Amino acid sequence: MVTKALEAMTPEQREEYRRIGEEMYGTVHFEDSKILNNMPPPMAEALAYVEVGLKSGLAPADMEPDEIALMENAHGKEWYTKYGWTEEDLPKPDSASVTQPKVELVHSQQK
Repeated sequence: MVTKALEAMTPEQREEYRRIGEEMYGTVHFEDSKILNNMPPPMAEALAYVEVGLKSGLAPADMEPDEIALMENAHGKEWYTKYGWTEEDLPKPDSASVTQPKVELVHSQQK
């Protein structure tokens, strides 16, 4: 029964089910019942926020360095492949991902 269902799926459907399985069961090693992902809650929340952004269209080139470091910590050096990106899509280490405008503060003097 399972074999027939697998044979009827397209390669894209198989890949989607593989990803769903990793998300559902990727944090538990079932042979010895150990939890693989024991990330502190604040870090897990930040990771979830970045992952939602990536799933919603955030490009790696638009990510902050700490967001990239968080993804590397959680998913390894090639985390971007999970979302269909390549290494060339990452911001270069020597260039800023977002240029910050210079802001001058002007104080008005009240009399």
